[in-house]
Amino acid sequence: MPATKRGPVHPSIFLFTLLFTYLWTFCEGNDFLGCGGYVRSDVDINYAQVGVKLYTKQGNLKYETECAPNNGYYFMPIYDKGQYIIKVSPPSGWSFDPEEVPVKIDGETDACSQGKDINFHFKGFAVIGKVVSLGSTSGPKGVTVSLYRGDALIQTTQTAAEGSYVFTPLSSGKYTVVASHPTWPLIKNKVTVEVADENGDAGSSIVVGGYSVSGSVITDGQPTSGVNVILHAKDSLPAKPACTPGDPSGYENTLGQTTVCYMVSDAAGSFTFGLVPPGVYTLAPYFHSPTTKYEVTPSRLEVVVGHEDLVLQQPFKVEGFSMSGRVTKSAGGEVITGAKVLLDKARTTLTDQDGLYYFENISPGSTRLR
Repeated sequence: MPATKRGPVHPSIFLFTLLFTYLWTFCEGNDFLGCGGYVRSDVDINYAQVGVKLYTKQGNLKYETECAPNNGYYFMPIYDKGQYIIKVSPPSGWSFDPEEVPVKIDGETDACSQGKDINFHFKGFAVIGKVVSLGSTSGPKGVTVSLYRGDALIQTTQTAAEGSYVFTPLSSGKYTVVASHPTWPLIKNKVTVEVADENGDAGSSIVVGGYSVSGSVITDGQPTSGVNVILHAKDSLPAKPACTPGDPSGYENTLGQTTVCYMVSDAAGSFTFGLVPPGVYTLAPYFHSPTTKYEVTPSRLEVVVGHEDLVLQQPFKVEGFSMSGRVTKSAGGEVITGAKVLLDKARTTLTDQDGLYYFENISPGSTRLR
């Protein structure tokens, strides 16, 4: 009887046969075990996006696999007995119950050795978003964000590092995220997002307008009012802070940076700039009247504004002042050149050709001119 003619063997059949033979041989000489089960869901999800990972008790990753796209089945080979943790690894925000299962592989009594399924049940999708600072791609932690479905409040949380937030588990539907903060102004405080068969992405639509920068001015430890503090910026700003725009009278900007605005210290010696976006700035104190100029340290201070209010721990200190004037024969009359002016019986100077005199580095306190 003639031999039956066979067609070529398909490569996939050959590879499967080879793999099966290898595993069979390996299992014969080793205690080959495995853990398997299903990712279950009552709604349609893409099972292929869900992974399952096997960790040692100490947290070291031993094996990972993806679920079968048609039914969510997974299987992981285990070659050594011991204690393990099986964790579901879904896309960010997807919720499962349980999220992880501890197993103790002994080859006999545990669920894996007995061939029992270890299943994970899908609970819901998520709404993911971020509260950002104006002009930035990240934002502050501590902003309260609430999730509504219609008028019903579903969840409330606070932003984490870089302004991120997550609401989960959620069913499909349309939601509104509303943000609030007791002091930080929000340029936009709400966003609507829809959850269908995947997470709802709220993006970076909620924006904090800026933060406060506050400090103080003192003289001999006492509050000093009336001192201008000028805010300079190295880069252009997305919006103007809350302060007096421009320069105070008589001020000359020698920093090579843009003058943004200024504030004047109040009776408590305090000053506050509002709505300052994140960035690098320079503060410069300035007080100059027709007869007096304060000498303040530091003469300039670089500050970095992040995603929170900034309170300067170092006050500006008035270390001294300069004084000038004119000597005349009468009010508005002819000037006197070379007149001797005495300051506190210790320092003297002579008026110039215009009748002007000038004293520098005068210590704070009462002074007397003669």
